[in-house]
Amino acid sequence: MSQATFRAGVGRVTITPPSLDELALRYPSLERLLRDPETDSVYKEFVIAYEQGIQMSQASGLELVDYPNLISCRVHWAGGSRTMAGVIFAGGEPRLVQYDAFRIDAKPEGYVLVLENEDVPGVMGRVGALLGRHNVNIGEWRLARNQPGGHAVSFINVDSAVPAQVLDELRREPAIAQAKVIKL
Repeated sequence: MSQATFRAGVGRVTITPPSLDELALRYPSLERLLRDPETDSVYKEFVIAYEQGIQMSQASGLELVDYPNLISCRVHWAGGSRTMAGVIFAGGEPRLVQYDAFRIDAKPEGYVLVLENEDVPGVMGRVGALLGRHNVNIGEWRLARNQPGGHAVSFINVDSAVPAQVLDELRREPAIAQAKVIKL
C-alpha cells in the first residue's frame, strides 16, 4: 500500500461510509487495496494522519451524491475545506463523482489537469488550443458547473505531464481561478 501523506495545514479529515470494515465486507477487492500486508490493518492512513497531528474521523450524513457504494472524504484546513467522493463501478472501474458541490464523472488515473473557472464562453477552446500547441493530448475532459454562467470545474485526463509554462499560462487566463496537475 502506498504511504499516505497530507498537505501542511490540513487539520481534520472526515471519511464515509461509517465503517471501513463494512465497506471491506461489501467489496472484498477494495479491502485488498486498503489492507496493508505488513500490519494487516485497513486503517493505516488513520495512523499516519495521527502521527502528523491530523484529526481523523468516520462520519455519515455529509451532503453527498447518491451512490450505494460511495466513499467520500472531507479535508479541513484553516480557512476552508474540500469534499471529494468516488465510487467503484462494476468491473472495478473507479470514478470521482463529487468535487465539493459539483457532481462530476471523472476517471482518477494518470495525469489529470484540474481547472476551476468561471462558466463563460471560450474557456474550453482556449485551454484545448493551449494544450495542443504544447503537444499535450487530451484523453478525456469532464466538466461540471453549478449553474449556467456560474462556476465550473474540469477534470482533464491528459496523456503526458503538463509543462509548468502551460500551467502558468492557464493561471493567467482571467476566467481561470485555479489550475493544477495531479499524477495518479
